[in-house]
Amino acid sequence: MTRSAFSITALLALALLLAGCGANQGNLAGRINGQPVTLDVFNDSYRGHYTNFQVLNNRAPSRDEREQIKRQTWSDAARGVILRQYFAKYKISCTPSEVVDTLSKNIPSYILNSPRFMTNGVFDPQIYNQSLLYDSPENLALLRQDYLDWKVPIMKLMPELIKHELLDRAESKLITELLQSTADLEFTLLELGDIDPYISPDEVRSYYEANSAQYRLEPFVSLSYATLEVLPSRTDIRLTNAYADSLYRELSSGTPATDLLEDVHPFATNLQFKNSGFIAVAELDAELNNYLSALQEGAWGQPLASATGLSLHQLEKRTKSMCIFNTLWVPYQPTDSSIEGLRPSAELAVKLARSRGLAVACEELSLPRNKIHKDDPASLWFPDPQIVAGIRAQLSGQPAGHVFDALYSSLERKWVIVELNEASLDALRPLADVEADIRENLARDKSEQLALQISERIISGQDMPPASAKTRSFEGLTADSRALGKNTPQIFQGILRRHLQNIPQEAFIMDGMIWIPSVIAVERDKKIEVSEDSIEAVFTANLSPDWFDRWMDRQLKQASIQKYLD
Repeated sequence: MTRSAFSITALLALALLLAGCGANQGNLAGRINGQPVTLDVFNDSYRGHYTNFQVLNNRAPSRDEREQIKRQTWSDAARGVILRQYFAKYKISCTPSEVVDTLSKNIPSYILNSPRFMTNGVFDPQIYNQSLLYDSPENLALLRQDYLDWKVPIMKLMPELIKHELLDRAESKLITELLQSTADLEFTLLELGDIDPYISPDEVRSYYEANSAQYRLEPFVSLSYATLEVLPSRTDIRLTNAYADSLYRELSSGTPATDLLEDVHPFATNLQFKNSGFIAVAELDAELNNYLSALQEGAWGQPLASATGLSLHQLEKRTKSMCIFNTLWVPYQPTDSSIEGLRPSAELAVKLARSRGLAVACEELSLPRNKIHKDDPASLWFPDPQIVAGIRAQLSGQPAGHVFDALYSSLERKWVIVELNEASLDALRPLADVEADIRENLARDKSEQLALQISERIISGQDMPPASAKTRSFEGLTADSRALGKNTPQIFQGILRRHLQNIPQEAFIMDGMIWIPSVIAVERDKKIEVSEDSIEAVFTANLSPDWFDRWMDRQLKQASIQKYLD
């Protein structure tokens, strides 16, 4: 299973917090809120972000992207330090059993939609539960670690923040008064349908142009492509074998595999690192089983050759009937001379395709031809995302029949020649087809705007309610009332809060009507006992959905981050 960015960040942020406080100044990358961050730990965290970028983008980051990764490393490290300090402040901890219980009841959406956890196209809870408990058939160790270190503690932290950091004495006093009060309310009601705004043609066209994305036809592209495979020469194979031997020496001396993935060697960009998860020994290939059986736990074996490259394996753990291991894959990689040696053939294929079409060129040159019919331009129609992105960047404005310059795929080790058959990238539904819907949307929005403007003038006393207005009165409403439906508590609390704070009332739209509130009378019974839990429940119910993120952003802005690195 591919590592998620958050999982890597979570584990490495934990490492930051475990960095020794006694580290000397020369060995520090910096400090976050006084917490020392060692160079080794910072670099490990940076490499984790770097690796994650490569996994997600299938390429190494540019110089600017590396700087962004460095900033992200500091930001995530600061987030981790801040959270850990608050966990300590409120004595928050988490146990593995709590993690399993949480994940059993709240399955992440990406797992519910993952083919790895499906049987016959339907989510299979047996696969998930077994993986959750035993990391088989899927290894969920990183997911559990993420929940153990962060997600479950954050769930526990939120109510503590609400109670001790956000809910102040003045707010508690106001909510107490709300919960002890009974009010008589009167509403002036205006029919929203009575407002018939004029919508001009210019407004329709402006809306159409401003919201063109929602009227865009589904983009598609039809392509044909041919490939010329670059076979590694004997020299290339010899160089790859020598490189694999050097990797074995590095790994055997204790160099982490993640360091080798970032090496400057030209072959390093093609290395692939994978953890097997626990596998039954009986399911292993006989040759691989013999290879692993000869290894001590934690040891790397010598390169194992195959037709397309070499693999190095590290035995991580062996149980009675299962084992788990790491694999570093080293494909046979053509050198630049081999790649350039086939360029003239690729350019000749392009020339012939431009003259007679790609079908004729493939027939004449005995090349394999693949067809893509009306696919999403961003879909992975070719196994190398860089080729897909390269062609996508050149699509705009090209006519049918255009043949692009040959591109080389280092991932597939092939020259690729692409012919455009048909494309629709930015076509919109005609305005005439959507004008009625646009007018309806504009009329509804403008009716509501005009209604609220009319309401503001009535509330301020500038205008009298129209003769068609109706009134509805409610006596003895409390925070527990349901006279206006399930939203009565929120409506009641909002109206009474403005009344108590001497703030002008606000109208609202419900059931096709504009409701203009006024408070007729309020009585408060101070004998009613209001618990802290009730106050917190009311306060929490009225918090914005992104309150925790906004709180976290404030903490990050206030954090003291001292960087000793450039």
